[in-house]
Amino acid sequence: MSAYVPSAGLIGLVAKLFPLRRRPEFDHLPIEELRKKHRPWDHVGTVAFFVLAPPCVYALHAAFMRYTAARAGGLELGRYTMLPGSAFWYVPASLVGAVAACVLVSILYRVLLRGRAAEYRYVSNASAGFNATGMFIAAGIFFTIGGLALGYFAAHSRLQLTDREIVVHRLWSLDEERYPYARVKALKELESADGKKTDFIIEFDGAPEWTTAVEIIFPGADEKGFLARQTGKPILQLKAQ
Repeated sequence: MSAYVPSAGLIGLVAKLFPLRRRPEFDHLPIEELRKKHRPWDHVGTVAFFVLAPPCVYALHAAFMRYTAARAGGLELGRYTMLPGSAFWYVPASLVGAVAACVLVSILYRVLLRGRAAEYRYVSNASAGFNATGMFIAAGIFFTIGGLALGYFAAHSRLQLTDREIVVHRLWSLDEERYPYARVKALKELESADGKKTDFIIEFDGAPEWTTAVEIIFPGADEKGFLARQTGKPILQLKAQ
């Protein structure tokens, strides 16, 4: 598989969004010689990132899990309370954890290079042909906001089965929904055409369906069986065309 090569148009757009800022104090320095001089620090940063990223991701994964568990402790009791699983939390943790690792690498550069840190950033930007530092900062802000937003809304999403009703809090929603079992029109398991994925669907009367194709909560056999008994609806096995 060939490596992805950005198009000239994309590179030009990035250069316009993040133009290389002139640094008069470095104009007299030979860029090619400085590239060779600082290249070992590129390797140091790469190694440091891969060393620091896993513990950052792990710590954030644990923090997201604790936050979700703390919220769940205040919920009303139900026969079944389903929340996002542990594996899901590696998604927002990876987004924010990668940024945290980059920040730590930047701090490491400042500590090790001291007065030469600004020179190193200038050479890196000059080598790229645009303000790569600014681009990485913007990307870091974007991924941090995205990861934290995903974590916040996911921590509030749930599917609860009580003796009387279904309580739904959908991903990306601020509202809780409650439906008596009589409002369930159908229960379905829809297998994809290639057989690689099966989505569970709860169809409501007068409300949008709840489906694992969109949500990040996956009921197990016990929960599905309880839902079928409470609604009196069989789980229909379907295959996408």
